[in-house]
Amino acid sequence: MTGLDYADQRYYASSYGRFNTADPYMASANGANNPDDPASWNRYAYTGGDPVNRNDSRGLFWTICSGISDPESGPSCEDGAGGMDWWDLYYDAPPAGGSSGGSSSGSGGAPNCDQLALNTGLAGLTYQSALRIWVYGNLDGYQTDSSAAVIAALAAVTWQGESSFSLAPINNPNKNAAGVTTSVDYGPFQINQGFHPNGFSGVWGTTGGGQTFNGSANANIGFGVTILEGLYGQYGNNAAGRYVGSLGNWKTTTDGPNGHLAGTPINPSAQKREGTWNQYSGALEAFFSNTYCFTHI
Repeated sequence: MTGLDYADQRYYASSYGRFNTADPYMASANGANNPDDPASWNRYAYTGGDPVNRNDSRGLFWTICSGISDPESGPSCEDGAGGMDWWDLYYDAPPAGGSSGGSSSGSGGAPNCDQLALNTGLAGLTYQSALRIWVYGNLDGYQTDSSAAVIAALAAVTWQGESSFSLAPINNPNKNAAGVTTSVDYGPFQINQGFHPNGFSGVWGTTGGGQTFNGSANANIGFGVTILEGLYGQYGNNAAGRYVGSLGNWKTTTDGPNGHLAGTPINPSAQKREGTWNQYSGALEAFFSNTYCFTHI
């Protein structure tokens, strides 16, 4: 046992009240080494030296609340500057382009991330939804932008196909020929507990088939991204279709490519999902590769 506490991005040593590694961010208006706040120059300190009133659950930014707010419910936490937007809990500053419409650039020439999301052409995708994929899928921790961008693009296509970017969709019951429910697909990513067991109840919620999902949308999204990571490692770009099921369409006497068995029947849903991926993957990967809108830790 190390005696250290894991804060997602850094280890914290409670015995002497400091992080074991430096804050990963450089000087900024509200971050480490703020010229207007000499206390911030200590990049190993916990919550700027005020653990009674502040919290730093991820080892990135201190907040004056006990948890992380939900994007749709509005910020319930404030950072050192007070009253910043919710993504400040993960990033040094909100994107300058913000919510302004019209062009793909915001103030000062910074990209308008909202508009770039629309420019991908994937119906229903917003920058806020894209950030949920990026943050709760832990894609900000990837070593390369390109790998994270592909997984994020797969997740965007998947979320759209499964629930049209809903955070509380209807849980879909799967029934056999006799009309008996054999399994249920839960949440934004419509995850089947039988195929993908997970002990964290937030992934599933407490309602069953045909009911509105009431679990943790963020947990469901994060778990869905991990499923896609595994599928991508096994099937590459066919992961989009494989999330739904076998792509089929291999009618030879030997095994088809990517693990498809000969004679596997065509799965229309999988074929449709793969078609969506083929149409939008390039634009989505370019969007998620924008290092201003999606930073790496």
